[in-house]
Amino acid sequence: MKWLKNYWSGKSVRQRIYLCIVMALLLTFLFFVVKGNIFDKLVPTSQQTSVSQSADNGEDSAETVEEIHFHISWIDIGILVVVFGAYGIHKYREKKKGKRL
Repeated sequence: MKWLKNYWSGKSVRQRIYLCIVMALLLTFLFFVVKGNIFDKLVPTSQQTSVSQSADNGEDSAETVEEIHFHISWIDIGILVVVFGAYGIHKYREKKKGKRL
């Protein structure tokens, strides 16, 4: 934890603000990925409900199989790639500038 405190105190106010914004975006992204893929309940499809309603004995003969399918939208992946790409470019330019001086 000491290295984190030293890292944070070595940054300027502008860099601290940018770090807070990036961390907030990443935490929001992580929250919605976890919420959307784990905690949201699956809605049965119309095929499953029609099979269960057409049972002759009046009971549900079809069992709904609830499998968790991990899904991330392309927009979320794009945002994540842009954030990490911008950070990588920033670090590359920082190293390049340090070698010139």
